[in-house]
Amino acid sequence: KELDAFLTTELAASLMDDAWRVHCEVPFLWRADDTQCYEGFMDLVAHHVKTGEWRVIDWKTDTISPETASSLVEQYKPQLKIYERALASMMGDALSVEAILYSTTLGEALSLS
Repeated sequence: KELDAFLTTELAASLMDDAWRVHCEVPFLWRADDTQCYEGFMDLVAHHVKTGEWRVIDWKTDTISPETASSLVEQYKPQLKIYERALASMMGDALSVEAILYSTTLGEALSLS
């Protein structure tokens, strides 16, 4: 059900372009500085081979309403910012990395800004 809903979104449609290379459950270990390392799995990482753009998409299954979506964004924004920084660093300071929060409850991508 959740996958079917995702496949109807603009986000999914954009990723179906042949120029996107999409990888699921991407493990990472990233040293942010001399005192901090982060490890985990990025739900979905996509790279556009023509433009060099990168996207990291994080799925959230929290039960929310459209009225409380901003609180979900605020809760997970630090995690997604780490994903952005880690991916940019691991890919040679990629010029364009966009982190996207996807709410399975709402069936839509939520802006971090």
